[in-house]
Amino acid sequence: MVKPFIHENLDEKYHNMQMLMYYQYDILVDILEKSVKYNLNERHVKGEILKDMGENQHIMEFLKEKGRFDVITTIYKPNIFFSILVDFTDFILESLRCAEKGKTIVAFSLSRKPFHDNLFYLCWLLTKPDELVNRLLNDEIDRYDISNFKRSEKQKIKNIIEEACTILNRKYSEDTKVYDSEVIFNIIYEKSSEYGMAGVWDQSVHIITSNRYYRTKAGNLNFIFNNKDNLNEFTDYFYKKIPILLDFCLEVCLIIFEEVLQMPKEICKINSWIRLIKRNINYDIPIIELENLLKELLSTHLTMICDDCNEGTKMTPELVDEFLKDSLFICQKCGYIERTGKYLVEEKQLLELKEKMTIYLDD
Repeated sequence: MVKPFIHENLDEKYHNMQMLMYYQYDILVDILEKSVKYNLNERHVKGEILKDMGENQHIMEFLKEKGRFDVITTIYKPNIFFSILVDFTDFILESLRCAEKGKTIVAFSLSRKPFHDNLFYLCWLLTKPDELVNRLLNDEIDRYDISNFKRSEKQKIKNIIEEACTILNRKYSEDTKVYDSEVIFNIIYEKSSEYGMAGVWDQSVHIITSNRYYRTKAGNLNFIFNNKDNLNEFTDYFYKKIPILLDFCLEVCLIIFEEVLQMPKEICKINSWIRLIKRNINYDIPIIELENLLKELLSTHLTMICDDCNEGTKMTPELVDEFLKDSLFICQKCGYIERTGKYLVEEKQLLELKEKMTIYLDD
């Protein structure tokens, strides 16, 4: 076991949550790295019908003429997804680092855009990809600007988050409400919510705020005259709210990723079980039966490829146990230390899935 380094400024009671969020962040980065390595954001289009396309005609104009709006969405969806996700991960990493160093107010400020804006568009891409792509390509920005929705069409935001939560809950269990759309919406957007982030986010980027729900008190400036107790309170708030949002975002992103690649159900299921175990271990709620099942499955079928030496390590039940319970994993061939935050799918399978992403218009 390799003990991860956590900055000395972070209270030990937050260490497990910090490592869980780094683990979730690492998975998002891993699928981005896969998208670059295997060029997953591009879809190739083939078919005899392409002979009818003009010499200087753009493929999108041709598809519009043919009424193939479904193909346009299929082409643009992965590109939009990975582009939004790159921006999301850049901000989240810096936010987590600042929180770890005790720079809580900066951490709040950096977390606003990814959860307030990027996450909404990811949910929209998950629930209504045709609508989002069509508006991006054909409408004025007012038709897809979240700031405009907040002012005049707040119900649309609620509906999209509700539909995203329904998709996620259906993935886990029809009988279990793992993700509550009202809670997610109130944390991110509801200024009047007592447990929402809107007030803290606004105060973290403005020295003075006039909103009636979090108006700056006379003689004060937002987050300027803080004492240790104030900062401890905000740190505690960060580690109660941000993990909820990051967990939700991770699951939204992975469903889109799995849909784009048409990932086999058994691979989706194994990866979701690993995330579930990691999450529950953090909250000290072990799932012994599932852990034992995964030890058997992964030790039989999984070979870990080292990012440094590119050699494979055949997993044993002991190594699987280390992989499930720790945030870092040691390559058995070269000793390289790497993070366990990965989406597990073999290279051969990814290449086969990439080939299947080709669109045949004559079908």
